[in-house]
Amino acid sequence: MIRDSKTEGAIAQWFSGRRGMSVALILYPVVTLLARSVVFFVPFDSETVTRFIQEFLFKGNATFAWTLGESLRWGLVRPLYSLTFLLDFLMYGTDYRFYHLTDFLLSWATLAVIASLLLRSWSRTAAWLTLIFWMLLPAQGWSMFTLTGRNDRLAALFLLLAVREADRWLVRGAGQAGQIRMALYFLAGFLSKESAITGFALPFAWLVIWGGWSIREVLGRTKTAWISAIAIPTIGFGIRSMMSLPLGDVGPLNTGTAYLAQFGRFVLEGTGLSFFIDTVPAGAVAIAALAAATLVRRLPREVRFGAFLCLCTIAPFAFVWIQHSFHWLPSLGYSMILAGLLSWRGRIPAGLRTALAIALVAFFAVWGSVETSRICGRMMTYRQAVDLVVARGDRVIDGARIVSDCPDLAELLGYASETDDPRVAGKTRVYIENLVQVSLEDSSATIVWPAPSFR
Repeated sequence: MIRDSKTEGAIAQWFSGRRGMSVALILYPVVTLLARSVVFFVPFDSETVTRFIQEFLFKGNATFAWTLGESLRWGLVRPLYSLTFLLDFLMYGTDYRFYHLTDFLLSWATLAVIASLLLRSWSRTAAWLTLIFWMLLPAQGWSMFTLTGRNDRLAALFLLLAVREADRWLVRGAGQAGQIRMALYFLAGFLSKESAITGFALPFAWLVIWGGWSIREVLGRTKTAWISAIAIPTIGFGIRSMMSLPLGDVGPLNTGTAYLAQFGRFVLEGTGLSFFIDTVPAGAVAIAALAAATLVRRLPREVRFGAFLCLCTIAPFAFVWIQHSFHWLPSLGYSMILAGLLSWRGRIPAGLRTALAIALVAFFAVWGSVETSRICGRMMTYRQAVDLVVARGDRVIDGARIVSDCPDLAELLGYASETDDPRVAGKTRVYIENLVQVSLEDSSATIVWPAPSFR
């Protein structure tokens, strides 16, 4: 018995404190390499190649001043996001693999913040299940395969730093220096992606849900922080209004049942149920369930905070469109909810909790790997086409040869049938030509596409 207790104690030490942090930091790159290493070989997405790479490479815009205001032309204010691409370009040129490495490092840093927060505050079981689930869920691959997911990653990193700052206040109080740090985290998140403003509530929710503070205590003890949380978006959007700067190409906002449908679509897509349930009732049920889970005090605090995180981070996207990369931070909320339920002692038998945890880990590992391969498949086909062109070194390229060499692209290029969408075909042709120009570092490289009769 003594030996067993010593063994259990030694194992516990390896998964707690600094050793636990070290294990988590080692585990994340291992999981990344085993489950989604393909993301490092996906070429630039169409937005990145047009918005940044061609501007830097061909138009002489690889400067701090241009990049700082770059997002304004798209109706956005995201200078931190833009500056990361300038740094990548100055260091790596047009080698997209290193841009993906930057994304991985940002993800790794975010994992470090989450681990430092949870391993210090939560039970080992809840903390580790959250970390493992989040590492394995498809949202990791969905976010990392396209470089446009970087803005969500940056915003999430700063929001979670703010939550970790709030957790420190539970021990040493909310001093002015800490509140100013939180205000800077809010500002950095806002300048990475505007939708981060809905996450400004997360550190205050942590104080209430995890710290047991009353709302009155939060308002009284964190005035600098919560005033900055209101002031930053108010001033930011006020300046936008004065400049007559629209909020990007969002189109009409979803309201009413359209909002419920989009919220439901987001949740169903993130949980793998999008083919089985109608989106409008799913949205209504999801909002009600997440709100109830946040408010019911009998539930584990991990579940309550995870539910609130989901509400905050899904809410802005339901007004507009959905991209796979948007799921990155909400997937942390799902992980917290599941981990909280599986670590809820006295409610679920220990043996059943263990079996469910093992089954979920196995399922998420397979699901995440399969989804990453699926979503990267088309992009890898683009890469194959571009690699073949670059290998030949031609500056005037025969498009018919691309179609012949890469038959999987025929439909996207408009050569599979008469029913092909010409808009998709046109965008795909421009995208491939842009990739070729960047790969050859020659803006004059041209692809001569065959007539539609080439089918």
